[in-house]
Amino acid sequence: MQSVTTEKVRYKGAVLLLAMVFMLLLAVLAGTSMQASIVQVRMAGNELFHEDAFQGALAIVDAIGSELDNFPVWGAVGGTLCKSTDSAKYCDSRQTVKIEPRVEDFPEGIDVVYEVERMAPLFLQSLPIRQAQQSVSSSLAYDAAIFEIHAKVDGSAIGLGVAEAVRGVALLVPNSTGSSAE
Repeated sequence: MQSVTTEKVRYKGAVLLLAMVFMLLLAVLAGTSMQASIVQVRMAGNELFHEDAFQGALAIVDAIGSELDNFPVWGAVGGTLCKSTDSAKYCDSRQTVKIEPRVEDFPEGIDVVYEVERMAPLFLQSLPIRQAQQSVSSSLAYDAAIFEIHAKVDGSAIGLGVAEAVRGVALLVPNSTGSSAE
């Protein structure tokens, strides 16, 4: 009778050890699942930020493009107007880009950079575009000044992504040759 009692005591310890191993496996499985869920939430948040940042960059490009003063035809090729003259040394000191402050309203830690650059050639003599029917005039009387608007919304300082938008602009400028008399 005594041998049966000793065997039961020995098995009670094995059951406890087996239960602890299963609990450890379940804890590891739960931790792994939770970590995968956290990564997915971060990915979704980053995707949401990227979409918002891209829409914000497009809004900045639209706002810059709607202001005619942001495209000076007196500048040389490569001349750049920036957000402020302090932000970069290559920016034109005579003028900065004009934009409504509410357009670039982003949360703390997100860097917003935008610029307008004069592209080559200095003046495009032969216009590859056709004007709307109601505003058609002799294309020989106009040249075009070509600009590029670039906007960048950077959230990498706070662990988010970067979004950029670029748009080309051709500004009609009356030419000085007087060819419109033809």
